[in-house]
Amino acid sequence: MERLAKSLHDYASYLRDQNKKMKLVHCSRSPIRSISESITVQVIPVCSPTPIMFNDLEIALSHKNVFEYVLADPRKKYEYLKLLSSGLSVRTVKLTYSHGNNIGNLNFIWKIPIKASEKDILSQSQQVIETCKQEIPTFHTRFMRKTLYSKYGCVAPSMKR
Repeated sequence: MERLAKSLHDYASYLRDQNKKMKLVHCSRSPIRSISESITVQVIPVCSPTPIMFNDLEIALSHKNVFEYVLADPRKKYEYLKLLSSGLSVRTVKLTYSHGNNIGNLNFIWKIPIKASEKDILSQSQQVIETCKQEIPTFHTRFMRKTLYSKYGCVAPSMKR
């Protein structure tokens, strides 16, 4: 019985701590997640033959120049993206942005030259990454939404409060 009481007490303490943290997040003037901290970049090697499931991706990449990205279909499941790590018919880079929670990930893929040095790949990919960052949605905090509404809410009075 004592163990149950201690467990419930510890859980209540945990919930209080989480509540305090969430209140800080909701009152923040800036988004909590940093794009730079939520991305991973992976160089995908050349693989032959390429699995049939990647035909659409292969066709999309064939219509792009080197260092022009394709946004991977977000409906593709984990196994598809895991298998993608084994390679495509061209050398590519995959950038994955994790929104957090259960929103899912965004995956950007672009071709790179086969003979390019790591230094060249990094410098030119950095430009692509900066372009990709512009397409990543920003989720605002409750405080930011309240501030926006208090400033511009009178412009659209039919908006719900």
